[in-house]
Amino acid sequence: MIIVTGGTGNVDAHVVRQLLDAGEKVRVMTRNPSKHSFPDQVEVVPGDLTRPETLALS
Repeated sequence: MIIVTGGTGNVDAHVVRQLLDAGEKVRVMTRNPSKHSFPDQVEVVPGDLTRPETLALS
């Protein structure tokens, strides 16, 4: 599993696509998951690196 933080940016969207094309499992962390769409294979989790309380430990 590879986690991409900030997976909604221009560069990160390409990184996510390349990882999926390479057969990797991808998790994207974004501040507001409902504002963005990702391929079905991507696990999307909420989180904000500037707010540690939003980060799950598991």
